[in-house]
Amino acid sequence: MEFSPKDGEVFHPDQVVAGTAELADSWRAEVAAAADRRERRVDRKRLTRLFEGWNREWLEPGLLAYVILGCEWLFRARLGTIEDIDRELMRVEAQFCNPARGVLEPDQASLLIGALRPAITRELKEKRFLISLGSWAVRDRFARWRLFGQAKRDGPPAREVTPVLVKRKPGGPIAKPGPAVAGLAVEGIALEQGRPAPRAAALGLLAAEALLGRAVPTGERTRWRERFDISLAQDHRPESTAPTRRTLREWLIWRFERGYSSLPSQRDWASFLEQCRQEPRKAFDLIADPQVVALIYELPWGADDPSPAKS
Repeated sequence: MEFSPKDGEVFHPDQVVAGTAELADSWRAEVAAAADRRERRVDRKRLTRLFEGWNREWLEPGLLAYVILGCEWLFRARLGTIEDIDRELMRVEAQFCNPARGVLEPDQASLLIGALRPAITRELKEKRFLISLGSWAVRDRFARWRLFGQAKRDGPPAREVTPVLVKRKPGGPIAKPGPAVAGLAVEGIALEQGRPAPRAAALGLLAAEALLGRAVPTGERTRWRERFDISLAQDHRPESTAPTRRTLREWLIWRFERGYSSLPSQRDWASFLEQCRQEPRKAFDLIADPQVVALIYELPWGADDPSPAKS
């Protein structure tokens, strides 16, 4: 197997498959360690076949690795731990007594957080925590200004409730939408690069199966596609692009392509992998939109939860 990247790119096939799988497995292990359970590894045989098929289509191996790693890094949710809660409380305390713009003295902030700790701990232990973004709640660009505006109005306005990133659903495990996102994005990118629909669909299917470690029935994939074809709000549509880019699936494809093209390390595999390992928040910034992530977790997965097979 020989990869055929663009001129100037350095990608060796064995290194690409091994590096992608190892980094994805390390991110999965972070979730497993916190939940005290085993997490299934990426299926390397299927992953190798995926990169081979991608290579036969003369597509960029780095872009495929970027999609796989982006989905594996971003969609990792679990119940919050005591360590997560303590870290959040420390952040809040530090903001209260920030030397530049804090509203309390350090001792006052410590007393306040100490008094609130039991209630906050009870609340956050029931929330799902998104490891990649280090957050329980959706943090959109305008939330702070909306809250500020509410506080300045006359009369007691209803308090705006900040939506959670990953809602708690009764019964069953937390959904793991990463494989579904990866499969749909891989298929969509291949289509946009002019590859025939059957071959693009085969690549997308192989991507999902490599991350799931199991076969994906046609009906299941069809239902994934239907869920991701929902319309997005206007402020999440690409600027100055064709009006057809309006669905969640199109937004993800566009963001993955744009995110990879903006990486300074995309021409060298070692540098690319190191950036994804050391600075994932920066490397995948364009796809790490909290509102879109929350929307994906809210989709009615039901029996079609795209979770990996158990070890």
